[in-house]
Amino acid sequence: MNIGEAAAAAGLTVKTVRYYSNIELVRPKKSTISGYRDYSDDDVAKLKFVGTARRFSLATSSSL
Repeated sequence: MNIGEAAAAAGLTVKTVRYYSNIELVRPKKSTISGYRDYSDDDVAKLKFVGTARRFSLATSSSL
């Protein structure tokens, strides 16, 4: 799936997904035809986990 689809599925922005890809938190495969990043279901699962953990961390720290 493309970056927009992956971002929507993970509940993140495209910019955030691109950042996580650039720091190699997820490693999408490059499509051989178009050269675009191709995100797998495993990549989306990692993105969901990180997004949830980040929101949890922010919610927890703001309640202190």
